[in-house]
Amino acid sequence: MRKIYAFTTFDENKDFNKVQLTQQGDNYVISASYGSDTATYTISPDMFKPQSKFIGFLTVDGDFKVVDDWKFNSAQEGKTGYLAHYRAVGDITFNVYFHDSYEESVLFINYPIQTELDVEITGNAWVHDKIAETIPEYNNGYLRKIKAKREILTSINPIDSIVALEQQVDLLTKIVKGQIDGSVPSWSNDYFSKIEGKTSSANENETLTKIEEHKTKVREAQTKYFNDR
Repeated sequence: MRKIYAFTTFDENKDFNKVQLTQQGDNYVISASYGSDTATYTISPDMFKPQSKFIGFLTVDGDFKVVDDWKFNSAQEGKTGYLAHYRAVGDITFNVYFHDSYEESVLFINYPIQTELDVEITGNAWVHDKIAETIPEYNNGYLRKIKAKREILTSINPIDSIVALEQQVDLLTKIVKGQIDGSVPSWSNDYFSKIEGKTSSANENETLTKIEEHKTKVREAQTKYFNDR
């Protein structure tokens, strides 16, 4: 771990909630107490994913929910709605960012901390600023991608996109049926001329690769859904 930050140190005379942090070899054990709820989570090398950030928070079930910050920042309902969806108790407990190796990582504890480890107390600092302070490449790497994703999510309504895709499929179905019946719709050429070149800014090979990756994820999610329901 390159650096550990925390909001403040724990003061038993005024703080109701706290996070205890210990190190066991390469592992960092986080024990969080929020009222009567306590949970433990271990950050280990198995968790490593290059240039990725994770957030962890307690749930009403008394355990930790740890999610990829990429998904968290993609949530249409925003931070409050996302935490409510997972029945979080309180706010985010910790952020951990991995750069190009497990050792190049930054841990940020959002609650009063109790630990023997070397921790820098930040006060009301923004987590992204502290990560960038430790790993300067963070601003032009991970954070830039997060901002770009937020911009596209706020500029494009996903419901409108779904409706447009459904309409496109309906039109394609009519064209295919027309080819089978020997009567292709008169507007088909106009349809293809308007659609062609607007499907993606990437070339065809990149587009096919992305489609394959996305379809694989969708099929895996569908299989899990039908098995679980």
